[in-house]
Amino acid sequence: MDCLIVAGGECEKDPLWNFENGKENQEKRPYIIACDRGYENCKTLGIRPDFILGDFDSYKGELPTDIPVKHLPVMKDDSDTNAAVRHAISLGYHKIHICCALGGRFDHSYANLQSAYFAAKEAGGGSLSGNDTFIHFVKAGETLELPSREGFLFSVFSFGEAARGVTIRGALYEVTDFTMEQFYPIGTSNNWKEETAVITLTAGVLMVVESKEN
Repeated sequence: MDCLIVAGGECEKDPLWNFENGKENQEKRPYIIACDRGYENCKTLGIRPDFILGDFDSYKGELPTDIPVKHLPVMKDDSDTNAAVRHAISLGYHKIHICCALGGRFDHSYANLQSAYFAAKEAGGGSLSGNDTFIHFVKAGETLELPSREGFLFSVFSFGEAARGVTIRGALYEVTDFTMEQFYPIGTSNNWKEETAVITLTAGVLMVVESKEN
């Protein structure tokens, strides 16, 4: 991943980024953007962002003077998170992960899903996490290799129009050249049969969700 966006949802310690005891793994450290209350989450996690932006309707504390800050208007078309995605794309980042993106208001969580999809569509790679949930967006022609995660299940859904040519290998429930419709959740609660599940499609977009089993 090239860019990590810290949103204002429920704070998490994200294992995708090897955060241990509030210290990020410097060898894999991405460019970090804090969105509004996401700056509070950064402070909780002990993460120093490279850039902060937002309309600051949810974060009312002091802002640092040694980190660039962009103030956004409250009345705007983009959410703070989507504005952060656009900023990351403008800097040339192609893989963008949004953490602390779930929990709290459902409309905010869904908006963050849309922002992650926007990142996948416009930048080439978009993913999201929160509350022990990890979400990946896969476009037609791409391959998602999903390593097994102990204590987790994964689900595969069409995101938007129908996803066609869906093939899932290395899983308990496998399909070949399958069509997934957005109105039928047939891909819920799959499990790994091998160390890595491989997911591809020929048309549309898939949302792959890893969730704790209990």
